[in-house]
Amino acid sequence: MPEKIVRARLDDESRLALRMLVRTGMTESEAVRTALVEAAAARGTDAALRAECERMMANPDQVA
Repeated sequence: MPEKIVRARLDDESRLALRMLVRTGMTESEAVRTALVEAAAARGTDAALRAECERMMANPDQVA
């Protein structure tokens, strides 16, 4: 897959987070790629959990 270059202006919180990840031995590029993948996975997990809760709440036998 062709590489895509992304530019971003970092705020203080993002800059500190990037610095923390780089201190673990990652390059800046590795840190950004890892953070993006982890954030997407977390959102996917949140969405799945939300959908499961909605499904259960729609079933009167599941609601206390």
